[in-house]
Amino acid sequence: MTASRKPDLEGSRHGFAIDELAKSIDTFRRSLADLRPSLMADTTVTSAEALARHIYQARRRRAELFPDSEDLFGEPAWDALLDLFIAGESGRAITMSEAAAGACASANAAQRWIVMLEARGLVERYADPQDRRRTLVRLTETATAGMRRYLDEV
Repeated sequence: MTASRKPDLEGSRHGFAIDELAKSIDTFRRSLADLRPSLMADTTVTSAEALARHIYQARRRRAELFPDSEDLFGEPAWDALLDLFIAGESGRAITMSEAAAGACASANAAQRWIVMLEARGLVERYADPQDRRRTLVRLTETATAGMRRYLDEV
């Protein structure tokens, strides 16, 4: 009987370890997303890009001031659009995993949001010209124009 319990205990320990690892990865992704706009500073920033950075950083600051509030303030699609707009304006290519991190959601949820944005014609995926194994993501021309109009009006 003890022999049959041992795998169950190991399985639960492994399951717990996997859950903890997933939480740590999600926390790391959020931290990376918090840092990315400031790391992308450029002297040729457009006013639309600067405003997008400000909005993105303000959203991260709000999350810091109200811990455990993701369910109140979460807008992964909007965070992804802002992040992809900033990257596009600064001429930076974004991988799928970076786009997911920029959405400030769990990896699985962010992937679903990116797919939804793609289905609505707001983002497109394409092969990395330097490494065809990697998939990059960018805003479509329509989404970029919409973001510029929005940022000009706020």
